[in-house]
Amino acid sequence: MRVHQVAAVASHHLGGLEDHLEIVQRPVLRRTDDHAALVRLASAVSRAGGGTIRFARGRRYRIDQVLATREPNRVDIGHVAFIGCNGLTIDLNGATIDVKGDFHRAAGGRRGRQSSAHAVIPLFFEGCSNLTVRNGIMNGNAGLTTADDSVAEGPGHGILLIGCSRVQLEDLHIHHFTGDGVYIRAARNRRSSRDIRLANARLTNN
Repeated sequence: MRVHQVAAVASHHLGGLEDHLEIVQRPVLRRTDDHAALVRLASAVSRAGGGTIRFARGRRYRIDQVLATREPNRVDIGHVAFIGCNGLTIDLNGATIDVKGDFHRAAGGRRGRQSSAHAVIPLFFEGCSNLTVRNGIMNGNAGLTTADDSVAEGPGHGILLIGCSRVQLEDLHIHHFTGDGVYIRAARNRRSSRDIRLANARLTNN
C-alpha cells in the first residue's frame, strides 16, 4: 500500500515523493499557497496509479490561485488533478482545503455570459476507479467572489468526477463553491461515471 503523507513530517513517510511535494512546517492559520505542492502530489500519485494520501490532521491547506483561460491575462496553472488512478484513497483526516474565492469574474465571450476567470478545482478526478475521499472540509469561499451581472455560473466545483466508477465520498462538508459541490459527468470518450455513493456528505451554499 502506497501511503503519501501531506504534512510537515519526516521525508521517509512520503513514499518516495520528496521531489514532488513541498514539505512545509507552519501554523494552521498561516496564509500559505499550497497549490503547487498539491498539484505535484496529484501528478506523482497519478503516475503511480493510485495509493493512499493522508493529510495532516486538522490542518488548513490553502489554494491561493485563480485560473485565467484567455489572453491577455492567461495563467497556465491547473486543477489538482488525479488521472487514471485505480485504487485511490484520500483521507483528509479532519483537514480543510481552502480555495481562493476573492476574485472578480469579468464578462467576456459570447453575449458577455462567460468569464475567463475560474476557481481552481481542489479535487479533480478523471478516469479513476475504486476511489474514496473522506473525512474533511472543502471551502470554495464563493461568498467573496464577484462577477459582472451578465456572467453565468463557472466551473468552480469542489469535486469533479469525469468518467469515474466505484466512488465513495464520505464524512465531508463541501461548501461555498462557485459551481457545484460535487459535479459528475461522462468522459470525452463517452465513458460514463457510475456507482457514485455519498455517505454523510453535506453540500451547502454551492
